[in-house]
Amino acid sequence: MIANLTNSLRTLDAQRCAALVVLIGGALNGLAVRMIEAHASGGFTGSLLGVTLFEIITISVAASLVWGGQTRDRQARPGAAELIAATALLVPSSALSWGVVAAYAGHLAWRSDGPARLGALLFLSLAASSIWSSVALKWLALPLTSAEAAAVGLLLGLFKDGVVQVANVVGVPSEHSLIVMSACSTADGLPRALVGLAAVLVLADRDLARWFVPSAIVFALIYVTANLLRLTLMAWSWDLYTVGHGPLGAGLFDAATTAAVFAVVLGGERR
Repeated sequence: MIANLTNSLRTLDAQRCAALVVLIGGALNGLAVRMIEAHASGGFTGSLLGVTLFEIITISVAASLVWGGQTRDRQARPGAAELIAATALLVPSSALSWGVVAAYAGHLAWRSDGPARLGALLFLSLAASSIWSSVALKWLALPLTSAEAAAVGLLLGLFKDGVVQVANVVGVPSEHSLIVMSACSTADGLPRALVGLAAVLVLADRDLARWFVPSAIVFALIYVTANLLRLTLMAWSWDLYTVGHGPLGAGLFDAATTAAVFAVVLGGERR
């Protein structure tokens, strides 16, 4: 009996370890490629070269849930799904890595219950938001960034004369203009932030079915306003652009929006 129990525990640990190697390894691979691309382009799209605190929080919470849960088939050992996924992660591609994470997380969610299923769904949501940013958003970048540039133009026009907005370019042509790129847009950052919000709600032991939608609406309003103000400052002058677009401004923005997540969650608890 003791030998059977020991073998079962070893099998269970092997399952968890294999799942975490694929999920965490795929996420880190995707983030590493993004950091390398951000460094090569000379841009700072986040406090850690494009990696946000929301993603770090989500990976940490999701991994702890997967480790603490179990699959329906307790005797199943790592098999073809884990081998194929781990092999695919050897390719240095952010989109492929997130695709592998999404596919394997969906597979794990389907055959898991409780905490492990919730952790897999968080990984799946994070991967989906990253695929949206790296692939799908590029197809819709111009209309979305143009709409945000128009909003910046309206706000900037309250304080400056001669503001001109053409597509995703906005500013006073004789002074300074901002090109609103997709990496700095709300459409890029908000989905990952909402996944981070879900992770914090789980961390605070909230019922996602009850708390997520109202919390997401409040936080989305805060995030959209904050990013609009940041873009407006970047469109104001070259000096403010370098501050807002550099590591200091990006770090402050990430810290402020992360603090807003915790404020929304804790504020909801008081209500």
